[in-house]
Amino acid sequence: MIADIRYRYKLSKTNSLLKWQLLLFIVFFLMMGAGIAQTKKTTVDFGVVFNEDGDFAFLSPDPIKAKQLLELNVAAHAALGINTYTFSIGAGSDVLYYNTKVASPYGWRQTSYELKDSNWAARIRSARSCIAAGMNAVMVAGLEAKRNGMRFIPNLRMNDSHFMTDPYNYPLTGKFWMENGEQLRLGKSPLAFSKDYGNLFDYSHKEVRDFRFAVFEEAILLHQDIIDGFELDFNRVQVFFPREKNEEGTKLMTALLRKMRNRLNLLAKQKGRPMHLFVRVPPSTAACNLAGLDIQTWIKEGLVDLVTPSQLMTLAHDMPIQDMIELGKQHGVQVYPSLFPRTSFRKALLPTANGYGMDLPYGRIANLAELLGAAANYRMMGAQGFYLFNFKGGDKDEGFRPHPDWMYALVAGLKNEKLNTGDKVYAVTKSYYNDEKQPSYAYVKQVPRQLQGEESFQLMVGENPATNPFPLKSCLLRVGAKDSLPINIKLNGVTLAPYKIFTEEAFASGKKLPPDLASFTWIYLVNDPGILKKGNNTLQLSGAKTTITDIELGFAYFNQLDLFMLGKKLPAINQHSNK
Repeated sequence: MIADIRYRYKLSKTNSLLKWQLLLFIVFFLMMGAGIAQTKKTTVDFGVVFNEDGDFAFLSPDPIKAKQLLELNVAAHAALGINTYTFSIGAGSDVLYYNTKVASPYGWRQTSYELKDSNWAARIRSARSCIAAGMNAVMVAGLEAKRNGMRFIPNLRMNDSHFMTDPYNYPLTGKFWMENGEQLRLGKSPLAFSKDYGNLFDYSHKEVRDFRFAVFEEAILLHQDIIDGFELDFNRVQVFFPREKNEEGTKLMTALLRKMRNRLNLLAKQKGRPMHLFVRVPPSTAACNLAGLDIQTWIKEGLVDLVTPSQLMTLAHDMPIQDMIELGKQHGVQVYPSLFPRTSFRKALLPTANGYGMDLPYGRIANLAELLGAAANYRMMGAQGFYLFNFKGGDKDEGFRPHPDWMYALVAGLKNEKLNTGDKVYAVTKSYYNDEKQPSYAYVKQVPRQLQGEESFQLMVGENPATNPFPLKSCLLRVGAKDSLPINIKLNGVTLAPYKIFTEEAFASGKKLPPDLASFTWIYLVNDPGILKKGNNTLQLSGAKTTITDIELGFAYFNQLDLFMLGKKLPAINQHSNK
């Protein structure tokens, strides 16, 4: 009997202990869950991001003068309204703007370029003099950015290609490549159109990944008091592995990114403030994966805070990035498409100008209407912000500080959709530098394309003009072609009649044209904007067996407020002075 009581007591005690253990486990689990919920990535508004490639790092061999000019340049970006300022730590991947102990300082050796080319000589002489005097251009830029209220994010190009055509002589080849390039380079280019990509580092080698991590770690520690994070530029350029090692390489690159993220997290903990990780990547998920960049995993695991899908060097209106944007929103990762100040060769469409701009010289400097059109498309996709790359002023405005007025209008328009009521141009993005070849390192473009019977094109338009409080002044379609034979056009099923044809002056004079430049331009008036829709608009082109080089849609609004106050009767669409 006593033994039975003792047994029951012991069993009761055991059960009670198990209940307490179970209760403690449940509490612990709930606390862990709460902790996880609390550490879920918080979305940060980075505003308008501006990438400075460092060309203006050393504008004088006098370090005092160079420092003053660099500070002035940085302050001018704050005045422009830039919120986050990224600054390349080097001219390329391996030649840096400070006295690095891991990579090579700018001007670390004398080359034949410096001896024969006055531009190279001036740049290197200034960099060498300033670095020898102790100037760190990244530190100078960062301090000035912080003084002016901007976030500061140093940038590292992960496999820059500027040196690849002449690696043994080019000024931007680093010492690490000179000593290890033959063993650690790709050898065979994964891009068939150029064998020179074979001179870039092969990231399947541990030595390459360790070297890049060491450059990254030195940079964040050297500038730890002024940085708000770091940026890895995988878009300059998108070549890291041999094609046959792509699957293995993808895992290696993600492991490297995790290592960098963890190191940045440790620094954030030590400094007591957030450290953000940015990445610039190719302009489609498919192109990222082709390059060995598992952008889906990077976003899902929260390894990155900002993703910038980007063309190689030209403005794009229709990067297929909606999947990135939607995935980013699910995981608290911002996606900011990159805008460029350069286009492919074309005649810039000016919706209200006499001649619509077709009487002006061709070029490749993007104008405000084109940039705002591209931005409206990405805002429609759900992009949370924008990233400006390689903007130095553009054409005749190159290098002027303060920046030209159109750049102030651009930044204001990027920050507020309601300010986008000026002229806008929407374009079908043209191919650039072999990106039409499949599989594309970017994404395959729709033009140039030769008509074979009836062909369909998709033109993305990021706004519905019928919902704008300002009425349309003009709305017209421009189609560029290689010859003057008639082209039949339907826009969303509605036939458009040709209004005017323009002949490229350079073509008429017998000059050789860039291969993607139109010899002839057709203008079609869209008198009923109701046929347009927000999103993709279908164009069906048929007729002449010609090559279509350009498809653009231009808008202009009556956006002068006093016209409404005075009750003036406005002309009908496309009935203004341009005839």
